[in-house]
Amino acid sequence: MGRRSLPIWILSLSATCMIGILLLVVVLIPLEWRRYETTQWIKLGDTFHARLIVEGVQTVYERVPILYSLAAYQRSAFYPFAHPVPPCEATTMSMGCETAQNMVIFRVTIVQRERRIIISSQPKNLPAAEKRTRQLFASYLSGTRWWYGLVQQVRANTHERTDYIRKIVSKWCGYSVTLRPMPVLPSYDLPRTPEEGRHYIRWLSELIGFDQLVDGWGQSVRWEIRKSYIVLCSAGADHQWDTADDVVARLRLGQN
Repeated sequence: MGRRSLPIWILSLSATCMIGILLLVVVLIPLEWRRYETTQWIKLGDTFHARLIVEGVQTVYERVPILYSLAAYQRSAFYPFAHPVPPCEATTMSMGCETAQNMVIFRVTIVQRERRIIISSQPKNLPAAEKRTRQLFASYLSGTRWWYGLVQQVRANTHERTDYIRKIVSKWCGYSVTLRPMPVLPSYDLPRTPEEGRHYIRWLSELIGFDQLVDGWGQSVRWEIRKSYIVLCSAGADHQWDTADDVVARLRLGQN
């Protein structure tokens, strides 16, 4: 009798376990998630918004050493929203501007005295300012298609977080956020004429979110369109023009 009742006992135990699992999945987990969703969603939203910005800045820096502040990044074409995500007045909570600024400061921004940058909690030595200036100049003169492709890459890397932020803002704050359109790609890659050269500098400055192009010291770059060249000039470490440490880059027009 003991041997015959053993399979029934095992079957009963299995059935009890299955019912317990189904109860957990169907009832308890949704209830717990609902509790979490209603009490922690804002914190989660803050985290996603901050990570979206930090990941975007990281992706840009890996290709071109631009050192962004939060405000400058949100003006750039890399930021996926047409305007910074505003505070959620319905809940009197912010969607992460302060959180993101802190993360940008501590994880992405240069620490001038130590010449170090921290990305994803991993400290990396920054190149010297002159080397970074030369890298910036090479990137500035890489052409419209290169910069357009970089914007596409950053947008793709942050797409999931972008979509998530749009959903929680729409659901909990009662308004929608507008995506920033991609920049208009000019008909040229590298400028061929002085007129295209001037347009290229304006187009690039707007794309990266700065009023003026900057060098590795964070100083404004002086640019000039000559008859057959675009000339970029940095004042160098002494911040004085026309001295021996100036850094100059030239691009011949009409190279397409």
